[in-house]
Amino acid sequence: EVIWIDTGKPGAVVHPLNAWEEDDGTIVMWTPFCRDLVIDLDTDDISTFNMVEYRLDPKTRTSSISIIDDTINIEFSVVPESKMGSFTKRGYTAIQDTSTPGEGSFAGFCIWNMLEKTFKPIYYRKGDQGGEPLVIEDDQHKIFIGTYIFNQMEETSFFVLFDGETGEQVCRLKMPARVPFGFHGKWISGNKLRRHFERHGYHTDAKV
Repeated sequence: EVIWIDTGKPGAVVHPLNAWEEDDGTIVMWTPFCRDLVIDLDTDDISTFNMVEYRLDPKTRTSSISIIDDTINIEFSVVPESKMGSFTKRGYTAIQDTSTPGEGSFAGFCIWNMLEKTFKPIYYRKGDQGGEPLVIEDDQHKIFIGTYIFNQMEETSFFVLFDGETGEQVCRLKMPARVPFGFHGKWISGNKLRRHFERHGYHTDAKV
């Protein structure tokens, strides 16, 4: 059964960060929220999204919305895949501002603390414009954030990797050629990729 709840506040939700159900049945959703969404790819104008928290009560069909922050423009949200639909302390969004050319290129990313309701912005170097933040989880379940960036002054692409907890840069790898940012990318580990091949009948002993 679909339950419709009128929030009473018109606006746009495009890429929610995460949502989960609490013990009392309340649905909590963190998401970038835009009051007046306008998408025009022919201009460098960007819409303003701020992080909010929705609390939805399916029993009473009521809702509330709290602004977590209204000082930074963010979109393109991501959490570790294993934590989607359940509470996780940290999530990540791309930072949109006028230092990069229009929709789809970003100046950095934010680390959101959904327990303490705080955030930490991480900005790329001067001249860098980047793609969406990608969550990368190693075998010890440590979280990293990676993305491709393009430095406009050097006209060079790099892959950058950051610690998902502290935001400290781990590495910056120069690419031999221009690398497009891509769109809604996803990190897949070597083990998952091998299992994918095997499921579809392609067997390989190659290391990925």
